[in-house]
Amino acid sequence: GTWLTEDVPQLIKENFRTVKSRDGWAFFGSSTGASAGLKSVLQKPDKFKAVIASGPDIVPDSLLWKGHEKERADNNSKMLAQRLTAKGGPEVYLGLQVGSTEPVKPPIDAFVAKYGNKGPVKTKYHVIQGGRHNAATYVPNMESGGLIQWISRHMQGPVA
Repeated sequence: GTWLTEDVPQLIKENFRTVKSRDGWAFFGSSTGASAGLKSVLQKPDKFKAVIASGPDIVPDSLLWKGHEKERADNNSKMLAQRLTAKGGPEVYLGLQVGSTEPVKPPIDAFVAKYGNKGPVKTKYHVIQGGRHNAATYVPNMESGGLIQWISRHMQGPVA
């Protein structure tokens, strides 16, 4: 529960020059990595400002969550977005993309409609026509879909 949000950033800070504020911290990921990045930004908006999430699951759906409803809710991006909205911030930037031919399309449409660009949850959503659930679809479309440029406008860039 802390490896991605505490241990990895600490390792990076100890070995590289980094931006001290959340304005320089974002996630990129696809599939499970997208889900982890998305929920991390929503769980810890004081530490992370943005994510580009390609084909994420929005709601944890594993049978292993059975009997652990509080923990499931604490890792559910819908619930986290609802909590952040009720709290009033801070603003987070969620770049989301999905391929139009993915076998199981995550409910990103409904998530963006309910939480996107309302209150502190800012979203840019790109459906990749003919795209599939894989890196060959996602990687080039981060640029052509405008997600890299959009996220970059909201992040603090590196300083020499």
